[in-house]
Amino acid sequence: MYVPQFNETIDDFVRGMLIGKLRWRPHEGEKLVGKLITYAQQCWRCRKDTRVILGVGFYDTDGMEIELAGFQEDGIPELILRKISPSILAKNGIGTIKSRYHQTMGEAYISNGCCHCDATQGASYYFDAWVEYVYTSSPGEPMIEFPFHNSQTTFYIEGKWYFEQKSAQQIR
Repeated sequence: MYVPQFNETIDDFVRGMLIGKLRWRPHEGEKLVGKLITYAQQCWRCRKDTRVILGVGFYDTDGMEIELAGFQEDGIPELILRKISPSILAKNGIGTIKSRYHQTMGEAYISNGCCHCDATQGASYYFDAWVEYVYTSSPGEPMIEFPFHNSQTTFYIEGKWYFEQKSAQQIR
């Protein structure tokens, strides 16, 4: 017999629960750390190297990874804009993050810009680089950290159960 959400035997799971290995994270108001995940690429316009933001890794104060969120996910660009100044981004080779009009899409959206010429670094780079990061952690690298409180008024990450720092898997 085992607990399928954590792939643990019932004995190991109960023993772990009794010594505090089962935890609900994050709580409302809990202090968390966001780490930008970036990717170096060549700008399509000026051909110089620039960094783009792929997403944010969220960690508790013990360094346990709570969640990964891509740059395109709801609220992520706005959180980055509130927490990290353009000068800090520039110092790290990341262009301006701002709303830009996309002619083909016929709408404006928040996007990465080249740190040299401010050309929009569109989403074409994004999918392959993000998938590679999530599954191999090779092209992106966490580089800028910022603290924040998990709050429904600023930015909220839904809590879930963790056992020995592994999140519960959905069972269907």
